[in-house]
Amino acid sequence: MYFEDDTPNSTYTDVIMDELYHDSVPQGTLFHKRTSPLPIRVRAGSIYEEGLSYESARESGRIKWPEVRYVALGLIKERVEQNSSNYLMQRVVEGMKKGGASSGKDEGKIVSYKSTYLLDIYLHDHSELLRFDSSFVNYRSFLKERTAHVSFQNFFRLVHDICIRCKGAEFTASVAPFLLWQRDKVRDYVSIYDYENEVFLNISRHEHLTKYVDLDFSRDSWAEGW
Repeated sequence: MYFEDDTPNSTYTDVIMDELYHDSVPQGTLFHKRTSPLPIRVRAGSIYEEGLSYESARESGRIKWPEVRYVALGLIKERVEQNSSNYLMQRVVEGMKKGGASSGKDEGKIVSYKSTYLLDIYLHDHSELLRFDSSFVNYRSFLKERTAHVSFQNFFRLVHDICIRCKGAEFTASVAPFLLWQRDKVRDYVSIYDYENEVFLNISRHEHLTKYVDLDFSRDSWAEGW
């Protein structure tokens, strides 16, 4: 679904909510409708005073800062499950070495979480969505000699460098606290779909958006000395 204009689209968002929560929806595999353009996953590029160039696996291009209408940021915490059989075998071997006994019982799955930050740029005509994935971007192409050894520091600098130039844009609620080092106030999501859906609802209803003048760009690195 593409945004046709900047006015709230209550009809479509109501349809989304009905689909998500209606009791009559049959159980089974859930296929989500897209509520925004298919994102261009940016791999590399350069930042200029007048705009930004980008490269992805399928295309390259260039945008000008006045073209940017919205900037969104969120943290995806993906649940990852691993079979515990390898850990079980390790416990059995360690038990034998110690002269003890091991039950040999497989306790199930080892659960961990993979955290990924996303920064999305929406253009005025909503025809393109540029996505910067913290685990995918080649930071050196954007930051040049300012590239640090810590990936998260590089992502913060990239977010800062982009947002400070988007003077005509509006920003989702997580951008302001992120720039202020308030990591605990950044919204997190269990899936990319949840993130995209909330961003779409906020933009279409024009809710929970921050103006450029209300952002604080005084911090240009995540921690002093980085």
